[in-house]
Amino acid sequence: MSKIEELTVDNAAYGGESIGRLSDGRAVFVPYTIPGETIRVKITEEKKRYARGELLEVIEPSPFRVRPRCHHFGICGGCHYQHIAYKQQVVIKRSILKDQLERIGRLANPPIEETIASPKIYNYRNQVQFHLSGGGKPGFILADKKGVLEISECHLPEEPLNKFWPLLEIEPQTGISTLGLRLGMDDDILLALNSSEVFDAEFNIESLPVSVVHTSPQEVQILAGSSYTFMQVRGRKLRVSAGRKNY
Repeated sequence: MSKIEELTVDNAAYGGESIGRLSDGRAVFVPYTIPGETIRVKITEEKKRYARGELLEVIEPSPFRVRPRCHHFGICGGCHYQHIAYKQQVVIKRSILKDQLERIGRLANPPIEETIASPKIYNYRNQVQFHLSGGGKPGFILADKKGVLEISECHLPEEPLNKFWPLLEIEPQTGISTLGLRLGMDDDILLALNSSEVFDAEFNIESLPVSVVHTSPQEVQILAGSSYTFMQVRGRKLRVSAGRKNY
Protein backbone atom coordinates (compact mmCIF):
# COMPACT_ATOMS: atom_id res chain seq x y z
CA MET A 1 0.00 0.00 0.00
CA SER A 2 1.32 3.45 -0.93
CA LYS A 3 2.29 5.70 1.96
CA ILE A 4 0.31 8.95 2.25
CA GLU A 5 1.56 11.90 4.29
CA GLU A 6 0.50 15.45 5.07
CA LEU A 7 3.32 18.00 5.04
CA THR A 8 4.37 21.54 4.15
CA VAL A 9 6.72 22.19 1.24
CA ASP A 10 9.18 24.98 1.93
CA ASN A 11 11.72 25.17 -0.89
CA ALA A 12 11.67 25.11 -4.69
CA ALA A 13 13.71 22.62 -6.72
CA TYR A 14 14.78 22.73 -10.36
CA GLY A 15 12.22 21.21 -12.71
CA GLY A 16 9.01 22.52 -11.14
CA GLU A 17 9.04 20.53 -7.89
CA SER A 18 8.92 21.77 -4.31
CA ILE A 19 10.68 20.11 -1.38
CA GLY A 20 9.18 19.13 1.95
CA ARG A 21 10.11 16.75 4.76
CA LEU A 22 8.55 13.39 5.54
CA SER A 23 7.84 12.34 9.10
CA ASP A 24 11.15 10.41 9.12
CA GLY A 25 13.11 13.53 8.12
CA ARG A 26 13.81 12.65 4.51
CA ALA A 27 13.35 15.23 1.79
CA VAL A 28 10.43 14.62 -0.57
CA PHE A 29 10.10 16.20 -4.02
CA VAL A 30 6.53 16.96 -5.15
CA PRO A 31 5.61 18.49 -8.54
CA TYR A 32 2.85 21.09 -9.09
CA THR A 33 3.25 22.52 -5.60
CA ILE A 34 4.38 25.94 -4.35
CA PRO A 35 6.68 26.62 -1.38
CA GLY A 36 4.59 27.40 1.68
CA GLU A 37 1.70 25.10 0.80
CA THR A 38 0.41 22.35 3.07
CA ILE A 39 -0.38 19.29 0.99
CA ARG A 40 -1.39 15.64 1.10
CA VAL A 41 1.01 13.52 -0.92
CA LYS A 42 1.31 9.89 -2.01
CA ILE A 43 4.86 8.57 -1.95
CA THR A 44 5.71 7.08 -5.34
CA GLU A 45 9.46 6.49 -5.01
CA GLU A 46 11.60 5.94 -1.93
CA LYS A 47 15.36 6.21 -1.61
CA LYS A 48 17.62 6.12 1.42
CA ARG A 49 17.99 9.91 1.64
CA TYR A 50 14.97 11.23 -0.25
CA ALA A 51 11.60 10.36 -1.79
CA ARG A 52 9.31 11.53 -4.58
CA GLY A 53 5.61 12.05 -4.27
CA GLU A 54 2.41 12.66 -6.19
CA LEU A 55 0.21 15.57 -5.13
CA LEU A 56 -3.19 14.35 -3.92
CA GLU A 57 -4.63 17.49 -2.33
CA VAL A 58 -3.64 21.08 -1.58
CA ILE A 59 -4.85 21.57 1.98
CA GLU A 60 -3.58 25.14 2.43
CA PRO A 61 -2.88 26.75 -0.95
CA SER A 62 -0.32 29.45 -1.61
CA PRO A 63 -1.67 32.94 -2.34
CA PHE A 64 0.32 32.67 -5.58
CA ARG A 65 -1.59 29.63 -6.87
CA VAL A 66 -3.52 30.38 -10.07
CA ARG A 67 -5.60 28.44 -12.57
CA PRO A 68 -3.39 27.09 -15.41
CA ARG A 69 -4.31 28.43 -18.83
CA CYS A 70 -3.62 25.19 -20.74
CA HIS A 71 -5.89 22.20 -20.22
CA HIS A 72 -2.92 19.87 -20.88
CA PHE A 73 -1.07 21.19 -17.82
CA GLY A 74 -0.18 18.44 -15.37
CA ILE A 75 -0.26 15.78 -18.08
CA CYS A 76 2.06 17.37 -20.63
CA GLY A 77 5.70 17.61 -19.61
CA GLY A 78 6.29 20.87 -21.50
CA CYS A 79 5.40 23.27 -18.63
CA HIS A 80 6.13 23.26 -14.91
CA TYR A 81 4.92 26.59 -13.55
CA GLN A 82 1.52 27.47 -14.99
CA HIS A 83 -0.09 26.97 -11.57
CA ILE A 84 2.04 29.82 -10.15
CA ALA A 85 1.44 33.56 -10.68
CA TYR A 86 4.12 34.85 -13.06
CA LYS A 87 5.47 37.42 -10.59
CA GLN A 88 6.22 34.58 -8.16
CA GLN A 89 7.66 32.37 -10.91
CA VAL A 90 10.37 34.99 -11.36
CA VAL A 91 11.16 34.92 -7.63
CA ILE A 92 11.26 31.11 -7.55
CA LYS A 93 13.58 30.83 -10.57
CA ARG A 94 16.04 33.25 -8.97
CA SER A 95 16.01 31.27 -5.72
CA ILE A 96 16.69 28.03 -7.62
CA LEU A 97 19.67 29.59 -9.41
CA LYS A 98 21.06 30.88 -6.12
CA ASP A 99 20.64 27.49 -4.45
CA GLN A 100 22.40 25.63 -7.27
CA LEU A 101 25.33 28.03 -7.36
CA GLU A 102 25.75 27.68 -3.59
CA ARG A 103 25.07 23.96 -3.19
CA ILE A 104 26.48 22.54 -6.42
CA GLY A 105 28.88 25.30 -7.48
CA ARG A 106 30.15 25.83 -3.91
CA LEU A 107 29.93 29.61 -4.29
CA ALA A 108 29.32 31.65 -1.16
CA ASN A 109 26.84 34.49 -1.62
CA PRO A 110 26.86 34.49 -5.44
CA PRO A 111 26.19 38.00 -6.84
CA ILE A 112 22.87 37.38 -8.61
CA GLU A 113 21.04 40.35 -10.07
CA GLU A 114 17.26 40.60 -9.91
CA THR A 115 15.56 38.49 -12.58
CA ILE A 116 14.35 40.44 -15.61
CA ALA A 117 10.72 39.50 -16.19
CA SER A 118 9.43 38.90 -19.67
CA PRO A 119 6.97 41.52 -20.95
CA LYS A 120 4.88 38.60 -22.27
CA ILE A 121 3.75 35.78 -19.98
CA TYR A 122 2.51 33.65 -22.89
CA ASN A 123 3.25 33.32 -26.62
CA TYR A 124 6.82 34.55 -26.22
CA ARG A 125 8.91 31.74 -27.76
CA ASN A 126 10.27 32.12 -31.30
CA GLN A 127 11.44 28.50 -31.26
CA VAL A 128 9.68 25.27 -30.28
CA GLN A 129 10.42 21.57 -30.73
CA PHE A 130 7.71 18.92 -30.90
CA HIS A 131 7.81 15.15 -30.66
CA LEU A 132 5.41 13.27 -32.90
CA SER A 133 2.51 11.21 -31.61
CA GLY A 134 1.78 7.75 -33.01
CA GLY A 135 -0.59 9.43 -35.45
CA GLY A 136 2.05 11.84 -36.72
CA LYS A 137 0.70 14.94 -34.93
CA PRO A 138 2.82 17.40 -32.90
CA GLY A 139 3.06 16.75 -29.18
CA PHE A 140 5.27 16.79 -26.09
CA ILE A 141 6.71 14.11 -23.85
CA LEU A 142 4.25 13.24 -21.09
CA ALA A 143 5.00 14.47 -17.59
CA ASP A 144 5.60 10.86 -16.48
CA LYS A 145 7.92 10.41 -19.51
CA LYS A 146 5.92 7.37 -20.67
CA GLY A 147 5.08 8.48 -24.18
CA VAL A 148 4.06 11.48 -26.27
CA LEU A 149 0.96 13.57 -25.66
CA GLU A 150 -0.72 14.77 -28.85
CA ILE A 151 -1.68 18.36 -28.03
CA SER A 152 -4.55 20.56 -29.15
CA GLU A 153 -3.20 23.83 -27.72
CA CYS A 154 0.05 25.40 -26.56
CA HIS A 155 0.47 28.90 -25.15
CA LEU A 156 4.26 29.16 -25.47
CA PRO A 157 5.08 29.81 -29.18
CA GLU A 158 4.63 33.21 -30.77
CA GLU A 159 1.35 33.64 -32.61
CA PRO A 160 2.56 32.92 -36.19
CA LEU A 161 4.00 29.58 -35.01
CA ASN A 162 0.84 28.84 -33.05
CA LYS A 163 -1.24 29.27 -36.18
CA PHE A 164 1.10 27.04 -38.20
CA TRP A 165 1.90 23.99 -36.07
CA PRO A 166 -1.71 22.61 -35.89
CA LEU A 167 -1.59 22.27 -39.70
CA LEU A 168 1.28 19.78 -39.51
CA GLU A 169 0.77 16.05 -39.91
CA ILE A 170 3.64 13.69 -40.67
CA GLU A 171 3.14 10.16 -41.94
CA PRO A 172 4.63 7.77 -39.31
CA GLN A 173 6.48 5.70 -41.95
CA THR A 174 8.71 8.68 -42.82
CA GLY A 175 10.74 8.01 -39.67
CA ILE A 176 10.55 11.61 -38.45
CA SER A 177 10.98 11.67 -34.66
CA THR A 178 10.92 15.38 -33.84
CA LEU A 179 10.23 18.63 -35.63
CA GLY A 180 11.35 22.12 -34.77
CA LEU A 181 9.95 25.52 -35.69
CA ARG A 182 11.78 28.84 -35.70
CA LEU A 183 10.24 32.24 -36.30
CA GLY A 184 12.53 34.68 -38.09
CA MET A 185 12.31 38.31 -39.13
CA ASP A 186 9.17 39.34 -40.99
CA ASP A 187 7.46 36.24 -39.51
CA ASP A 188 9.45 33.84 -41.72
CA ILE A 189 9.02 30.26 -40.52
CA LEU A 190 11.72 27.59 -40.69
CA LEU A 191 10.57 23.99 -40.18
CA ALA A 192 13.21 21.40 -39.29
CA LEU A 193 12.33 17.70 -39.56
CA ASN A 194 14.68 15.40 -37.65
CA SER A 195 15.34 11.68 -37.95
CA SER A 196 18.20 9.18 -37.86
CA GLU A 197 18.14 8.44 -41.60
CA VAL A 198 18.29 10.40 -44.86
CA PHE A 199 14.81 11.57 -45.89
CA ASP A 200 13.56 9.77 -49.00
CA ALA A 201 9.76 10.02 -48.64
CA GLU A 202 7.40 12.26 -50.58
CA PHE A 203 6.99 15.72 -49.10
CA ASN A 204 4.19 18.23 -49.68
CA ILE A 205 3.96 21.54 -47.87
CA GLU A 206 0.94 22.61 -49.98
CA SER A 207 2.51 25.90 -51.10
CA LEU A 208 2.71 27.30 -47.57
CA PRO A 209 5.34 30.08 -47.35
CA VAL A 210 7.83 28.24 -45.12
CA SER A 211 11.32 26.85 -45.47
CA VAL A 212 11.70 23.14 -44.70
CA VAL A 213 14.91 21.31 -43.82
CA HIS A 214 15.51 17.67 -42.90
CA THR A 215 18.42 16.94 -40.60
CA SER A 216 20.04 13.57 -39.91
CA PRO A 217 23.51 12.41 -38.85
CA GLN A 218 24.30 11.89 -42.53
CA GLU A 219 23.35 15.27 -44.00
CA VAL A 220 21.15 18.34 -44.07
CA GLN A 221 18.55 18.26 -46.85
CA ILE A 222 16.71 21.36 -48.05
CA LEU A 223 13.16 20.32 -48.93
CA ALA A 224 11.72 23.79 -49.52
CA GLY A 225 13.07 27.33 -49.39
CA SER A 226 16.28 27.85 -47.42
CA SER A 227 18.21 26.04 -44.69
CA TYR A 228 18.27 29.12 -42.45
CA THR A 229 16.30 32.15 -41.37
CA PHE A 230 17.31 35.60 -40.14
CA MET A 231 16.69 36.95 -36.64
CA GLN A 232 17.34 40.39 -35.24
CA VAL A 233 18.89 40.55 -31.77
CA ARG A 234 19.63 43.94 -30.19
CA GLY A 235 19.85 45.56 -33.59
CA ARG A 236 22.06 42.87 -35.17
CA LYS A 237 20.86 40.65 -37.99
CA LEU A 238 21.84 37.03 -37.38
CA ARG A 239 21.55 34.04 -39.69
CA VAL A 240 20.22 31.01 -37.81
CA SER A 241 20.62 27.56 -39.35
CA ALA A 242 18.34 24.58 -38.87
CA GLY A 243 21.14 22.02 -39.03
CA ARG A 244 24.81 21.37 -38.53
CA LYS A 245 25.92 23.43 -41.53
CA ASN A 246 25.31 26.88 -42.91
CA TYR A 247 24.55 27.35 -46.60
